[in-house]
Amino acid sequence: GAGKTTLLKLLIGDLEPTEGVGEVWKHHNLRLAYIAQHSLHHLEEYLQQTPIAYIQERFRQGLDVELSKLKTLALTDDEKAIRDQTGAVKDVVGRQKRGKQVWYEVVKPGRKGEATQWYPLEEIETQFKPYVLKMVKNYDLKVQALESGLAVRPITSAEILEHLDDFGLGSDLAHGKIKQLSGGQRQRLVICAAFWSKPHLIALDEPTNYL
Repeated sequence: GAGKTTLLKLLIGDLEPTEGVGEVWKHHNLRLAYIAQHSLHHLEEYLQQTPIAYIQERFRQGLDVELSKLKTLALTDDEKAIRDQTGAVKDVVGRQKRGKQVWYEVVKPGRKGEATQWYPLEEIETQFKPYVLKMVKNYDLKVQALESGLAVRPITSAEILEHLDDFGLGSDLAHGKIKQLSGGQRQRLVICAAFWSKPHLIALDEPTNYL
């Protein structure tokens, strides 16, 4: 009742702070993982699958699928439609440090095809529509995945089995359905998955209740 879950959701980007009341700043290279208070927050869509399949599905594109669902990262249908309009930002394709500022290379569709331009993050935050900042954050995630090795880490059954075993989930449990796992085993699976991306920081919302 003290607002711990709300605070964590603000930190990871699943909630946006009220405008004019506060702000959340995160370094563009920070790899962050989140573990919810209840394991079903992560596992509800995968109960009929095995722990191996869960990790393969969650990280199959070289990125953590759960992060792309966060409200500060996921583009709405309206925002996706804006991207194809002339003069709008269609994509973010580059990033570089210039002095103390971070600049991003964006693609803009025009009458003569697509062209790229560079803008500092400060200008994107204040002068561009909010969806552009979402794309900047998604681009940061791609860079983080490459730097951590996540983008090239093999998601083979053998690699995942070894990782699951490190968290007390042996071969028998790894090949069984998630719905058959106990509360503690499901929580260990969620913690195991959070470590797959080698994060710098993990935000934990009382995940040890069942351990």
